[in-house]
Amino acid sequence: MFDRLQGKTTVITGASAGFGEATALLFAKHGSNLILTARRENLLEKLQQRIQEKYPKIKVHTIKLDVTDHQAVIDAFKNLPEWADKIDVLVNNAGLAHGFDLLKDVPESSIDIMFNTNVKGLIWVSQQILPRMIEQNSGHIINVGSIAGQAAYSNGSIYCASKFAVHAISDSLRIETNA
Repeated sequence: MFDRLQGKTTVITGASAGFGEATALLFAKHGSNLILTARRENLLEKLQQRIQEKYPKIKVHTIKLDVTDHQAVIDAFKNLPEWADKIDVLVNNAGLAHGFDLLKDVPESSIDIMFNTNVKGLIWVSQQILPRMIEQNSGHIINVGSIAGQAAYSNGSIYCASKFAVHAISDSLRIETNA
């Protein structure tokens, strides 16, 4: 399964820790060159160094990126290295949960940060990468969701709603691209 990654180029958002970091290490192990994005540049640089020490043939490009900043997302993918002209895989991993309040108590700031990161950020990054994939007539987009996107729970209404949105966006994208 993973041998299909050999020589491919993968973009991973939220790559500085957790699932994003683990995905970067796994994809590098199986031969994928990487474009890694995250807000925490120092952690990205450490991950880049770790990957290049362990897998010296793998090319790694890092981008400090907050996916909630639409213009930053647009700018981030304008000047990629020459080896990254073709992007084969996008892993939309950047996401977060913010607070565990009852719906009646959820502050606007929590609503904004979760929807801006989990939904709008995913859309904006996809809008930068998807046209390239359509033009090259190939590519895969993996949107990291959550079981919370299919089964809501108490004190998680906004997070669950944002992950339901990720699920719906993924389904719609699958239909739009006839995948």
